[in-house]
Amino acid sequence: MTDTETKNTAPPRATTLQGHPDTSTIFVLGLVGLSGTFVFGGCAWYFGNRLLRKYDAEPGRWGRRGWVQAGRVMGMVGTGLSVVNTGLVLVGLAQ
Repeated sequence: MTDTETKNTAPPRATTLQGHPDTSTIFVLGLVGLSGTFVFGGCAWYFGNRLLRKYDAEPGRWGRRGWVQAGRVMGMVGTGLSVVNTGLVLVGLAQ
């Protein structure tokens, strides 16, 4: 074997995929939504669903899908907590 043949047989380097530019935004919205603010939780839920559709449409293009899923789930939980909290406040005011 010559030197050029051995140089071309090196295994390819593993590359990490970059996250979509909105990934961190959705994660932070979900995190803030857990504090009980309905608006931020709903936004994380809505935009997380939209971004996951983009991930599904172009598999292998973007990384950090787990961050988007975590932000979306935190948005769902935050929205649920806000609804329960609002219901409890309304029941308390009615008495």
